[in-house]
Amino acid sequence: MEQYSPPIKERETDELISIAHSNENLWQRDAIKQAKRELLRRGVSEDYQNKVLEEFKQADKRIEEAWQQQKEKNKVEGYKPKEMVYIFLVAPFILLGKWRVGFSLMGLKSENFKRKF
Repeated sequence: MEQYSPPIKERETDELISIAHSNENLWQRDAIKQAKRELLRRGVSEDYQNKVLEEFKQADKRIEEAWQQQKEKNKVEGYKPKEMVYIFLVAPFILLGKWRVGFSLMGLKSENFKRKF
């Protein structure tokens, strides 16, 4: 049995539920088995586990909605005049790779900053 840091037995119940119901892309098979055994040892019911998993899904949904809202705000955000002058002045250094200012062009695109891109 493999040891993890912190040990599986010392983790919070909610974290154990997350591990036990994850897949092998996130956790090793042994960790998943240990988490399931520890939940059984603690007497955590399937109903409670399902309740916690549903709370996790709701939290993920809220985070995704907030991210989508932020992306919509980013779409129309532009540079302030002072920032445009600064970028213009340091553009030769940026193009030569000697200086970085905020996001790269690919970073702006991935964060949905359409005007800034």
